[in-house]
Amino acid sequence: MLAGETGCDAEVTDMDRLEADISAGGVNGRSRLVVYALPDVSGRVDEDPLVALEALRPHADRLVVVTTGDLDVGSRERLCATADDLIHYTRRGFSRSLYGHAVDASARHMAASEIVLTGASWFAPREVSENTLAGVFDEMATSSADVWELVEQTGSLVRDFGPQGFPLREEPYLWLALRGAGIRSSFWSAADPSPAAARASAIGLSTGALFSVSQTASPDPVLLQVPWLLSQGLPVLPKRPFVQYPPFLEQHAVIGKEILAVAAATGFDTDRILAALTRSVPAKALNTNLGLLDVIPSRNDAPASASARGRSARTAPRILVVMHVTDMASGTDALRRLLLLPEGFDLLITTTDGSRAARLARLVEDILAGHVGSREVRVAPVNRGRDMSALFIASRDVLLAGEHDLLLRLYCRPMGSKTRVVRHYFRRYQFENLLASRDHVARVLRMFEEEPGLGMVFPPMIHIGFQTLGRGWGEFRDGAVRLARRLGVRVPLDVVSPLAPFGGMFFARPGAIEPLARVRWTYREYEGSSDPGMGDLARVQVRMLTTVAAANGYHARTVLTPEHAAISHTSLEFKADEISSTTRGYPVDRIQLLHRAGPTGRGGVVGLSRMYLRLNHPLLASVVLPAMAAAERGFMLLRDRRARWRVALSRFNRKGASR
Repeated sequence: MLAGETGCDAEVTDMDRLEADISAGGVNGRSRLVVYALPDVSGRVDEDPLVALEALRPHADRLVVVTTGDLDVGSRERLCATADDLIHYTRRGFSRSLYGHAVDASARHMAASEIVLTGASWFAPREVSENTLAGVFDEMATSSADVWELVEQTGSLVRDFGPQGFPLREEPYLWLALRGAGIRSSFWSAADPSPAAARASAIGLSTGALFSVSQTASPDPVLLQVPWLLSQGLPVLPKRPFVQYPPFLEQHAVIGKEILAVAAATGFDTDRILAALTRSVPAKALNTNLGLLDVIPSRNDAPASASARGRSARTAPRILVVMHVTDMASGTDALRRLLLLPEGFDLLITTTDGSRAARLARLVEDILAGHVGSREVRVAPVNRGRDMSALFIASRDVLLAGEHDLLLRLYCRPMGSKTRVVRHYFRRYQFENLLASRDHVARVLRMFEEEPGLGMVFPPMIHIGFQTLGRGWGEFRDGAVRLARRLGVRVPLDVVSPLAPFGGMFFARPGAIEPLARVRWTYREYEGSSDPGMGDLARVQVRMLTTVAAANGYHARTVLTPEHAAISHTSLEFKADEISSTTRGYPVDRIQLLHRAGPTGRGGVVGLSRMYLRLNHPLLASVVLPAMAAAERGFMLLRDRRARWRVALSRFNRKGASR
């Protein structure tokens, strides 16, 4: 139990019911109860709910916080420093019925004449004082409605996209004030995600709102009209437009980048908002919803922001370049491109044999003499974890030394399995989008200066000459889940492809990848013998870099030059057009149809039959398809064994003939 100076009278950790007694304080004359719901906490509470509670505190005679999930000790103490009561359920998931439990428990302390139900469905403004929400409470006081909202909702456009990683969940109320008959009614404590105003009106209660339907002319203004609401004085920023399935938002032309810009102009802290969203939205989905792709012009004449100029005046960033080189041609190109960085950066090169290390050391002196600070070449074991073991084992001491502000990671490798044209384009894509020119590099560095929460910058997933679209996870998603569990990372993963630097090259703050660097990895783990369920650890790690950074509140941005943006966009547009030509509806509908149909396999009659069963006879498919898959695996195994026997017999016959 938390009590005394913490400010909480009690804490409840039961799964489904209240067991701990809230200390009796008697009924007093004050009468406004505010209940703030904070669902699915993953250990640490973000900064924004704490700021929201500070804004609510001056207007609440009693402030109650209801949380679900896991709550660490530090977060409990910070919540209790503001709230009167903390009611914590260890289960995950949220139901509006929990509001009823909180109100019942608070009845032991006060007879509330007004109850405000709200929660972590909005972001608080940048500056918080006792006047932050004063206008809202003043407007409430002028209304005699039984039920009063900030924004009236007559419907909800939000849909269930569970298979895509965005299930339909009950959300905390944005803002629901109850008086008189509204309190006595039980509609507000029912587990029902439908709009409160419609339910209240259906049982004869009077309703009111700061923004009514007659003003917004929209059934779901909290999704569709947030920029207009903010411009008209809405004092909070709804989360709904940022946390939905990206193709669904695209259908309704909800542009998160635009909303975030309006929010910044109307007094919201975008750094704090990004930190909260980064921990709760899958990285690739967030990158899409907020348009976190920057096309950097060939010449960058844009002035730095005042805050960035102040930071630059104080100190230039200390840059560490960590290169892993197994191909001398691309390694030489990379060393020349390092001349585009500000002078004085430190350089660590890893490679896999001593003679190559000596050649690289000479190249560093020939190309970068006078431009580089400290420089070192290290030899790492051959083919054990590729570039990731070289980063997290061979370079671990430098990563954790705390002597640098930014890290530039480069990976120069041969690509024998690709044609010369694909290899050429791949290297252009990686090097030019990170190190195109001095202006380009200066803009990337300025991005880190302007955004304290920016953790990584790298080119978007390459899709020209590669089959990465739709297959970004490959066979490594299960390994990613295991790695997240090992590291204690609870950021949701994208379903289809992660947001990741697939070329192994990126700018980053060392703190963004520090959780991976702090683990004492062994080369044996990269060989797969330590944890067979992890698969290829190096490939899992590169796919998890942004998710690990997100767990610490760091978001990622992707960057392109204008040339590569033109190449990529026109290619993607044509491919999307061709793929969409055989299905109808918005892309979100086409995607759902294709996901329900499932993988095509190797195509042909068998693949199409599977898709037909999944779409039209799902129960039959759940029985038949596993048996078909087992039979197919058996057939393929038998065929492979026969092929190996034929090869072995052919070799035996050749040896016999040679004798």
